[in-house]
Amino acid sequence: MNPKDAQSYFVTDGQKDIAACFDRTTSKVKAALRFDWKPNVPDLRDAWIKGGTLTIKKIYPDPKTGKYDYMGTKGNKIDWEMVPMGELFVEEGSLPGDDPLSLTGADGTIWHPEGRWAATVVRLCGGIAILDPENNFDPVAFLQFNKDSKDQYPVQKVDKDTWKVVFDKIHSPGHEIGFSPDGKFLVMMNNLRENNCSVFSTVDPDPRNWRKVAHVEDPLWRGKYPNPFHMVFSLDSSKLYLTILHPSPAFSGIMVVDTKTWTIAKEIQGIGPDLQTPALTYDGKYLITPFSGFQRQQSGISVIDTSTDTLIGILPSNGGHHDCVIIPTKLEHMKHTRSCTL
Repeated sequence: MNPKDAQSYFVTDGQKDIAACFDRTTSKVKAALRFDWKPNVPDLRDAWIKGGTLTIKKIYPDPKTGKYDYMGTKGNKIDWEMVPMGELFVEEGSLPGDDPLSLTGADGTIWHPEGRWAATVVRLCGGIAILDPENNFDPVAFLQFNKDSKDQYPVQKVDKDTWKVVFDKIHSPGHEIGFSPDGKFLVMMNNLRENNCSVFSTVDPDPRNWRKVAHVEDPLWRGKYPNPFHMVFSLDSSKLYLTILHPSPAFSGIMVVDTKTWTIAKEIQGIGPDLQTPALTYDGKYLITPFSGFQRQQSGISVIDTSTDTLIGILPSNGGHHDCVIIPTKLEHMKHTRSCTL
């Protein structure tokens, strides 16, 4: 949901690689973009690692019917969702479908807290496409979050509805992304090959000038697990809370990061299996995080007191969970909602 006025919202389909912005009142599509990958090396194992071309293209409905040509499962590239931490399943060939080689993993779009920019995560490319809501959501920049990559890859306009981004290589897929409420930072989880949280400064009004300023790392983050998974910022942007995922049935935890230095201040370990997306109450006092995100183990909702960053209790909740949100009641709450983080 756009935090500027709460009158439009994004839906992004990771099996079709389509992001669409909808008008809240009418549910009509304001703009829709499709993301496609053409690898330099046409085999799954090396199709992203060795680079390729990302094509972003505006798509339009049939003028006679007002409907798009992607209803139902038509256009699905893979037969089932690329699950969280499942990016390497594509390379390993364990995600069947009509066209996995063209998959980009574009499956989530968030907003700058002022609503000035939209940002679509492109998981298999380890980066984010920045879209301009004031110019019909045209792509204007591509931020690359891998530690050893350059900060940005140029977005080349091909025609009025088509843009291309050319990559020499991709070091690691990425996962979740988030803006700080003050709009000064944008973070992304580099997972599975790098296992760090990468930080861009977004102070400059032009996103083509945004640059990497830090990487949050821990010596224990090696291999596929454990790794930083989801995130939320404190209300004043002074702290970043990361869920640290361990493989089930091991318990996961919460990492507290000081955003002045981008260093780890504290870790709250052993909360529960598959700890997922944290949310902050709008008074800033409590961090709420569900566990059993993959719905296979014991489940509940953890509550952390943010004044001391200590776990104070578990809300029993059976049946498994994936995500959670705290519903805003005021427009000012929007910059602290899932509008700005995944």
